[in-house]
Amino acid sequence: MKKLNWEWIAGFYEGEGSAGCYHNKRENRYHLKCTISQQNKNILNRIKSFVGFGSVCIAVRETGVYKWQASTNQARIFLNNVLPYLKTTHKKKQLLKALKRDRRFVNV
Repeated sequence: MKKLNWEWIAGFYEGEGSAGCYHNKRENRYHLKCTISQQNKNILNRIKSFVGFGSVCIAVRETGVYKWQASTNQARIFLNNVLPYLKTTHKKKQLLKALKRDRRFVNV
């Protein structure tokens, strides 16, 4: 199986991932989150091992879809590492919108 690197993970994220920054009304703060969904749990575990954080869990039990997810600081690290390798305008915009809304990202 192919050895993972950030460029490969960015391509996989473009096809199967998403990012967002959601407002937590109770805490009155924004919560950054990124996910990658996939039926192949093994590839998600390999991504988790490569990046060194996040969690893999069942997302939709009926269909056998799993997801890798990271939040807050871990999401910020992940998104900053895949950003230089993204090819699609849509995914770049989604990622940059989430990072800007996070209010802790100063490079955008």
